[in-house]
Amino acid sequence: MVSNYVNSDLDEIIRSVLSEPTDHVLVQNPNVKILGSIVEVASERQGELPNLQVLADSGVVKEVMDDFMIGSESADLIDQGDLFIRTP
Repeated sequence: MVSNYVNSDLDEIIRSVLSEPTDHVLVQNPNVKILGSIVEVASERQGELPNLQVLADSGVVKEVMDDFMIGSESADLIDQGDLFIRTP
């Protein structure tokens, strides 16, 4: 599938990716805004989520997780086995 996301909102792009019929989504080196959006969109999504694997800089992860709501939502997704965050 080829898509053009140039004029799309970040949350809409993430919703589109998470709605694709796939088992795994790998996100490499997201910035703070992207990682935060991934967590928020995945948390509000109803139904089955693909396995979200994120490889991010530890500073980015720390900054995102400092937000209580996003940190809490991340913990829930990790506990459910839907989100895996790794740092190099």
